[in-house]
Amino acid sequence: ALIGREDELAALAEHWLAVCGGSGRVAVLRGGPGVGKSRIAREVAERCERDGTTLWIRCDRLRRTSPLWPLRQVLEAASPNGYGLTIDDVDRAAEQLGLADTAPLVRFALGLTDRAPLELDPLSLHREVLTTLRRWLVALASVRPVLLVIDDLHWADASTVELVELVAANPVPQ
Repeated sequence: ALIGREDELAALAEHWLAVCGGSGRVAVLRGGPGVGKSRIAREVAERCERDGTTLWIRCDRLRRTSPLWPLRQVLEAASPNGYGLTIDDVDRAAEQLGLADTAPLVRFALGLTDRAPLELDPLSLHREVLTTLRRWLVALASVRPVLLVIDDLHWADASTVELVELVAANPVPQ
C-alpha cells in the first residue's frame, strides 16, 4: 500500500467508480521525476483489475519518431504468439471488437502494411486512423470498463498525442 497518497487514491477510486457506472473520465497525474506517479498508477491499476481492463502504455524517448508505437506495444503484449504483432493479430482483435471492417486501416496505421486501404489525402487519412482507433477503444469499453494508463506521455509521438487528445476531449463511455 502507498503511504501518504490516500487523497490521490481516493480521488482516482471515485473516478473509477464513475467509469464502472458508464461515465467516461480523464485523470492526469503530474509531477517531477521520481515523485511516484507510476507507482500510484500501478496501485490504481491493481485495484481496478477485477472490474475492468487496463491498457498500460509506456512512451519512450527513443520511439518518439515511430507513429503510434505505444499503441502497437499494447497490441503486441496481447498477441498470442508472444513475439510481435502480426496482421492476423489485428484481424482477430478487430473481429472480436465487432470492427472487422477497420482491420485494414489499423494494419496500415501500425505499419504492418505499406498501402493505405483508403484513397484519401494524407490529412484525411490521418484523421480517419485516429477516429478508427478511438472506435476500438469505445468498442473495448462497451465490453468492460477500460483504464488507460499512459506513462511518460511527454515522450509520445505526435500521432499518439493526438489520439490521447481526441479521447480526452470525449472520454470513452462504457
